[in-house]
Amino acid sequence: MDISLRPSLLQKHTPQKIDNLQDDSLFSIEISNNALSPEFERGIICIVSANENVCDGDIVLVKIKEYPICFRRVFIRVNGFQFCNISLESEINITECTEYVIIGVLLNKINRLK
Repeated sequence: MDISLRPSLLQKHTPQKIDNLQDDSLFSIEISNNALSPEFERGIICIVSANENVCDGDIVLVKIKEYPICFRRVFIRVNGFQFCNISLESEINITECTEYVIIGVLLNKINRLK
């Protein structure tokens, strides 16, 4: 996964669903392989907001414990958040975590034109 602050990608590929492209909390991530298929395939550009409020069922960019940063679906429970893999190739595993940092919420996915 190529994580980068790329304003040129935001301006070039972001549809009208994003209200303010000048928002400093927005960044893009380009998916570089098919490990998260079918949710994210190679070449997809993900628009993520660091300021968006997390809602139940959102896909978030998260750092869990000492593991690498990853995308996970989040479920809000009384005692905190639970995270679930989004790849169909992975075993569905819902985990309640206490050591995590949510980096941002996925706002949109864009298929990059070749």
